[in-house]
Amino acid sequence: MRSLFEEEGPAALTHQRVAQRAEVGRATIYRHWPRQIDLVTEAMTITEQPLLRAGEGPLREWLSRELIRSAADLAQPVARQFLTTVIATADQNP
Repeated sequence: MRSLFEEEGPAALTHQRVAQRAEVGRATIYRHWPRQIDLVTEAMTITEQPLLRAGEGPLREWLSRELIRSAADLAQPVARQFLTTVIATADQNP
């Protein structure tokens, strides 16, 4: 799960892809993480994902690339679902 998340981002975290990478059956993945959002949440707790990654070149171009990348990551359906869940449960979870 961690390597998929680091290599391809949250959209890659499907039960099928995680099962294939881990060389286990999909049922095993569903047993531990029943929903796709559970996979993403787990991956985010075990993977360091800096908001902005180190880069090269002029500051303006680098920052523009990073902001575009971040916007694309946040536009993924699973990222929107994750953020919605986090916001909705923030007052219930210390």
